[in-house]
Order: sequence, then structure tokens, then C-alpha cells
Amino acid sequence: MKKHKAKQTFAYLPDKRVGNKQTVKSDKKMKNQQTEFLQSILNNKKNLIELVAAAIVIGLGVNFIASSVFDFLNFKNKNLTFLIIGIVLTLIGFIYYLNKFFGRKKFSKTIEGFFILDKKNAKIIDIDNYDYANKLANNLKYAFTEDGALRNTWKKIDFDDIFKKGKQFLKIINEASEYYLLEKLSTHLSVYFNNSKFDNDELTEYQRNDIPDVLLKNRFLELFSKPMEQRESFISDEEIDGVFEFKINGEKKTVGKVVSNFRNGVMYSHFDLKLPKNSKLKRNSDNSISLITDRFTINLKTIISGINTYIPREYEEHYLGLNYSSDLPAFIATYVIEVNFHMRSIFKTNSWQYYEWIDSFINQIENDISQEYYFTEKIEWEKTYPIIKMLKEKKEKLQN
Repeated sequence: MKKHKAKQTFAYLPDKRVGNKQTVKSDKKMKNQQTEFLQSILNNKKNLIELVAAAIVIGLGVNFIASSVFDFLNFKNKNLTFLIIGIVLTLIGFIYYLNKFFGRKKFSKTIEGFFILDKKNAKIIDIDNYDYANKLANNLKYAFTEDGALRNTWKKIDFDDIFKKGKQFLKIINEASEYYLLEKLSTHLSVYFNNSKFDNDELTEYQRNDIPDVLLKNRFLELFSKPMEQRESFISDEEIDGVFEFKINGEKKTVGKVVSNFRNGVMYSHFDLKLPKNSKLKRNSDNSISLITDRFTINLKTIISGINTYIPREYEEHYLGLNYSSDLPAFIATYVIEVNFHMRSIFKTNSWQYYEWIDSFINQIENDISQEYYFTEKIEWEKTYPIIKMLKEKKEKLQN
């Protein structure tokens, strides 16, 4: 099935529910393993040849330098040609080695999740134990309850002809999915830096008002992070100022802040980004978001392209309790995370603990979003389904 990762197009692809899925998956897995082993051997062979060539170049360069310096000190020859050639060759070899050991500075991770659309009831299916779909369904519900304009836009979508007239559908799901990613990043950073080993002077904290270009283009982030005192549903809340306070000798003391609150079917979620100092956040022309630190730049992009994905029919029927039909298409949600380490970071030897959150963040996102991880690791569908099938058959025999 062809996937368009960058171009936002809405297209219908036939649902591949025919054939032995398990066999296809096993063959694909075996093929990947063979490719990795072969590629590893080829890479090692290539690296060996390149390193030997670089060593020869450095050797020649050093030899030229040594000879030139010896001749110069003995006043035999003051021609600097060989000295310059030697220095150039040595630098070329040194730069190659430097690039070989530290040259891979850019890493990319593509994570594909899924969500199921209930066309008949115009809603996203809430999938318990699958964080992405669960949060996506609930966040849409909270937003539609509070934001009349967003709710009316959703109601005008022609879900019966969603594959041809789904532009607004894609846009709303894309924003809600981007909000999910940003909220995950915010929470992850807050937890990571909530440790006494970090010096607050080495950190910077971005609040809602510090990132207007990101907020303005994401209605969910703008809505859910808006202060409670500015929202009708929270006006009756006694703690709309967002903090818990008590008095000591008549003086107010702040002991914490409200990070989330639910009232009258709507949600408040405090948004901030705690980052290493000198970090910056911006939205790019392709609608991706870049987080720029002193050591690396991380680029986050959400792609909801309208391409459907394979979900086992038995999973929908027996695990989700849904009656499979064409009114329940499943779509791919793609997250692309790119990390580009700055050249100067190679020479940094300390304070790396302020940046080590990047690996754990990507791992968490993969665990919470990845369709493959969800089926193979979280619910272990290939092991779970035979048990469900056996219990179902046993129940039917008892009923008969």
C-alpha cells in the first residue's frame, strides 16, 4: 500500500483484509532481518576500505610534513610545497576520521498510529488501552462541547462521502493529533526536569503566552490551555486562578498549580515547556514545529493524509465490540520526529543530562502511538485472539 508521507491528500485505498495476514507479516519480518544482516556486512566492508584509505592519506601527509620540517631545519631546502601538501593531506584524513566517528548527526523516526472513524455516528472510536486513539476521541469530545464553531464545522462534514469530501475532517484530526504530541512533550519534560539534580538557572520555561505562533495555528492547544477564568464552564470553580493557596499569618502561600481540570464536559490543561536555557520554539512553513536547543534541533511533524490501514476484523468485533462494516474505516496517523545534532555539540563534554530526555521521549511516543507496538507488545493480539476465539466457541457450545 503506497503511503504519501508529506503530501496531504485524501484518498481511498482498498482494505486489505484478504489472505493470510500472519504469513505475510512473518515473511516481511524475515526479509527485514536478512536485509539488516547483509547490509551490516556490506557497511563493514565499505568502512574498512575507507578507513584504510584515510590512514594511507594521513600517513603520506605526516611523512611529507616530517620530511619538509627536517629539510627546513637542516637548511637543505626551504621550498614549502611538500610541507603544504603534507598539511593538506593530514587535514583531509583527520576531517574524514572526525566525520566518520561523529558524522551521523541527523536521525529520523517515523511512527505510525491509527484511529477508527465511526461514520454513522460521526465520531472517533475510543479505544481503551491505546493512548493515542483514547486521547484523540476524548479531546475531540471536550473541544466540541465548548467550541461552537469547531463543533459546527465537524457537523457539516459529509461523512457518507468522507473519502472525497474530507478536507475539514483531515484538518481537525491533524490539529488534534498535533496537540496530542505537544501535550505529551510538555508532560514528559515536566516529569523529567522535576528533579533536584537540575539547576533552574540552566533551564528556561515557555508558557502559553510565550509561543503564540504555535498556539494560533492549533485550535485545541489554544482552547484547552486558555486560563480557566476566561472560560464560561469554569467560572463557578473556586480555584479558577490555577493555583492552590493557603494563608500563614495572613500571608498567602502558593503550594502548587492546577495542571488539569474537567468541568461541565470541558477540559483545562496547563501547557508549558521546560527546556534547557537558550532553547527556542517555532512553527515552520511546512506546518511542522522545531524545538531548537544548544545541542540539537528536534523537528516534529504530524501527518493525517487520509490513507487507510489494516485492522483485523476479529479485533474490531471481539476486542472493541464493533460490528465490522464499511462505516468503520481505520486511518493512519503518522508522526515524523527528526533530530539534528549541531556540530559544536560534538565537542561538549558536560551538561548532557539536560538533553538526555530526547531518547526517553521518542520511546514513550512510540509506545503510546505505534500501531505495530500496540498489537504486538501491548495487547499481543496474535496470542490474545486464539484465547478469545476459544472462549467464544466454548460459550456457544454451552448455550447450545
